[in-house]
Amino acid sequence: MADTLSRLRRTALLLPRLLRAHDASVPMELADTAEALGTDARTLTGDLTALQDIEFESDDRPNYFSFEIAGNEVRVNTVPLMLRGKPQTVRLTEPEASSLLSFLDELELGESEDEALENLELAIARAAGAPEGIRCWSAGGPIPAEEVFTAILNATREHLRCEISYTGAGGNLYAVGIEPYHLRMERGLWYAITRLAEGPHVGEKRCFRLDKIATVEVGGPFEPRPINLSKYSYGVFRPTGEPMIATVTFSDRIAAYAMERWGPGRPVADGVEVDIEYWDDGWLERTLAVFGAETVRLRSAT
Repeated sequence: MADTLSRLRRTALLLPRLLRAHDASVPMELADTAEALGTDARTLTGDLTALQDIEFESDDRPNYFSFEIAGNEVRVNTVPLMLRGKPQTVRLTEPEASSLLSFLDELELGESEDEALENLELAIARAAGAPEGIRCWSAGGPIPAEEVFTAILNATREHLRCEISYTGAGGNLYAVGIEPYHLRMERGLWYAITRLAEGPHVGEKRCFRLDKIATVEVGGPFEPRPINLSKYSYGVFRPTGEPMIATVTFSDRIAAYAMERWGPGRPVADGVEVDIEYWDDGWLERTLAVFGAETVRLRSAT
């Protein structure tokens, strides 16, 4: 799954650059573009080669990419008209927008400075009913104060310690120093995954609900250490109880991705059948909603 998400992220960040290079009729610098995407020239060349093999379903022509790669220069000869033609209005329901936002969060596109991508994410956030300034893809729980959310988000990105006042049991506020590593939405609530920065349990991992943080004081930088986020793959908390199994059929177009994420599947007439281990019906529903029409059917869930 990691390789697939990495390529999807690179492709999403690459598209605006390809369109600009084509429209300006100037070559892209391969090395500079690769560095901006957080990869190397060899990997980027593979991404461009893969894009040339894709034909978009459209009545317009051309409906493909073509490039000339010579040394460190990439000349974009052709881009699909559907990607640079007159913008079409797309109307998303809140569940559709929420699922799309969660998928974009997995791609971590927030670091991009491409205005087109930023505007796209803002539009999807509005469709999902997210408050201005807060990338919230579920309205199922309390929304944190915008200043708290923004301060923790920036501290996470810049590796800055924070002193927070937190509402504990009984409604009492207490102060705690944290090193924030990651923000996570789970079951309608925002959580900060952190390490304690002080006290007898310094260095231990802790989760704090953002809506229970009253104030944030951002301090100096900290040296980030490895933190294992795999335990949060099904949510902020470890699953409890016996897992359930959902048998899901994915279309041929998404079969490779599904098997990369959940393991080998069984070929069927219209795709591949995969068994998915899960603990929570809501998690299963949100996860499958990301795939939309590419999920052919949910055959059973027990």
